[in-house]
Amino acid sequence: IRSPNTLDALVRIADNDLLRADEYRSLSSGYLFLRTIEHALQLMHNTQEHALPDDRRSLNYLARRLDFTDGDHLLAAIDRHQTAIRRVYDR
Repeated sequence: IRSPNTLDALVRIADNDLLRADEYRSLSSGYLFLRTIEHALQLMHNTQEHALPDDRRSLNYLARRLDFTDGDHLLAAIDRHQTAIRRVYDR
């Protein structure tokens, strides 16, 4: 199961019946979504960045870069992914 690649590790975990198909989808889509946000942040700041902007203007800018209408919609999507991921980990 061990792999340096997160998505490959998730496939291996699912292949060994340690995750249900819906859990695999939640974890893999959540991982890809959050990594996409991280990459957009790094492009915005031209440096390693792992935190969402504190100010509304920068958050809205990030949201638009990610095809969301505004920061509130982005935060709602983040919350949905985090909730789904937490549900799998709690199980």
